[in-house]
Amino acid sequence: RIFPNQIDPGSRKSETIRWLITRVTDGTQQMAPRELIHLLNEAKDKQIKSLELGESIPEGELLFSPTALKKALPEVSRVRLEQTIFAEYPDMKSWILKLEGEKATQTTDTLQKIWNLNVVETEKVASSLAGIGVFEIRGDKKNPQYWVPFIYRPRLNLIQGKAEED
Repeated sequence: RIFPNQIDPGSRKSETIRWLITRVTDGTQQMAPRELIHLLNEAKDKQIKSLELGESIPEGELLFSPTALKKALPEVSRVRLEQTIFAEYPDMKSWILKLEGEKATQTTDTLQKIWNLNVVETEKVASSLAGIGVFEIRGDKKNPQYWVPFIYRPRLNLIQGKAEED
């Protein structure tokens, strides 16, 4: 009763609980409860700020608007990347930061261009990033696609979609 049924309207869009879980799940399919708690705490702060600014209150018994939940994600993304991933894997930071502003789904070829590495080095870095959950490997072994989970997208300013190969 405290959350809207959906964050994004549409028959093909997920229910709120599914949306929340997918937004804090990493590439290894792990969802850390602290990220979900952080997301909800940020949403509470965003909702309070919205009310303080005189914006409309959520309908009925809802405590959170879809907007408050969406606005909460960038801070959770920043903290997860900067205070967890960069802190625990400082050697991966430069590779991750080179993804800023890129598409959310990459291939070995597109990563080679972004990182300026050969195929073997690119696959090694991409595999390491998949191992720590920054990428989820999709596709098959011959043509892997490296998909960045939603938790990292806001901080990296990633663009929805697949990078174009030449």
